[in-house]
Amino acid sequence: QELEGSSPSPPTMSSQLFLLFVLFFLLAKAADIVILGIREISKKLCINLYFMGVILGFFTSLPEISIAWSALTSRAVEVSSGNLYGGIIVLFGLILGLSLIANRRVRTDGRWESILPITAYLALPVLLAFDGVLGTIDSGILILGYFVVLLILTRISPNFICSATWNEPNS
Repeated sequence: QELEGSSPSPPTMSSQLFLLFVLFFLLAKAADIVILGIREISKKLCINLYFMGVILGFFTSLPEISIAWSALTSRAVEVSSGNLYGGIIVLFGLILGLSLIANRRVRTDGRWESILPITAYLALPVLLAFDGVLGTIDSGILILGYFVVLLILTRISPNFICSATWNEPNS
């Protein structure tokens, strides 16, 4: 018998883990559909597949935006920054590492002009955090930096957008 004003009991850990597993499975299936769609869009619009991946990176970051907003409204901002730093570690450590095992290599253009802006931008949050706080000015620098890197990448690589030929990724 429930008392008036009491809330229902929280879900059990096993039910939460099961739900998490199911949602991750559905997310993986949805990712397959997205990748196939991105390849087709890239072909039809004559846009370099790597650049489409950069754009896709924005959209796949929408959950982080949601987590950041929720953490902000719950006054748990540390959860958001922990999620972002943890995500970076997973992406560069685990995902890139597994991709290299599966594909043996990931091709770049090998030019410092394209590698340096991305590397500098990835180091920017760490550099800005040396004072112990990431604040409003830092957020402006990070947001501006994102668009500067995109601009640099489109300027230095003439076939990032509207390349004359569309190349399948090397097998």
